[in-house]
Amino acid sequence: MDRIIPIQSMQTQKIEKQFDKIIDLGYDNLVVGGCSFSYTNLGEVPTTWPYYFRDLAGFKDVFSCAMPGAGNNFISQSMVWGLETKKLSPETTMVVVMWSGHDREGSIFSSDAIDNDASYVYNYTDNVCHGTTGVPSRNGDGNTHWFGYRDIHKYKSLESRAVENAIWKIQLKRYLDASGYKSIFVNFLDPTVPNRTNNFDIVKFLPDTIKETYSSIMDQVQDPYSFSLKRMLISDDDLHPSPDGNLAWTREILIPYCKDGLYK
Repeated sequence: MDRIIPIQSMQTQKIEKQFDKIIDLGYDNLVVGGCSFSYTNLGEVPTTWPYYFRDLAGFKDVFSCAMPGAGNNFISQSMVWGLETKKLSPETTMVVVMWSGHDREGSIFSSDAIDNDASYVYNYTDNVCHGTTGVPSRNGDGNTHWFGYRDIHKYKSLESRAVENAIWKIQLKRYLDASGYKSIFVNFLDPTVPNRTNNFDIVKFLPDTIKETYSSIMDQVQDPYSFSLKRMLISDDDLHPSPDGNLAWTREILIPYCKDGLYK
């Protein structure tokens, strides 16, 4: 059990600022959702974009729903749960969601379903956790005891995964809009750019009417992977942007996009 790193819903950390503010977007709270691309390790110097964005854009606090290995079902569910439980004011809160791989599985489980060898466990309550397959591998069960995750890929197609991922993203955007939150939706990587994941472009598998809706909710923001890859700012794992890559992406892509007021 000592290996497990618990992640609380809407996790906050007292992390000293590293950078001076270059713009004030007028929000106190930054709420983020995502996978390891958006996760900040507890008690460590930040190496991903959320706390860089906090410093550079004048936020006071970061509320994180990110978890390493997370899929998009988790991202959608954790954001709704977190915002409903924390009750942050839309007037003082911006939401940035960095969507993960379209081939990842995840669901909500009783806490006693979590494997003792799990690395990370996201807690909705004391007795309810999120179970995930983690990285897009077919060789294990992620962080749960449930053996169904070994075989679930046999019963899904690219078309079915495209439909479910589109639903998860659209429903979160509709929830945020209805609740009055300004938000930015960006993918963690462009699947058309060579990478070592099993991620794929879902748009080609969607009906035309859904393609139009899907395109309308996704912000035209370059993903941090392709940005960092072009600049040789990828970490040694050949996937995640390095700290310098995250910082450069925040400064050169995310901040200018916000400065131009293009988010919805």
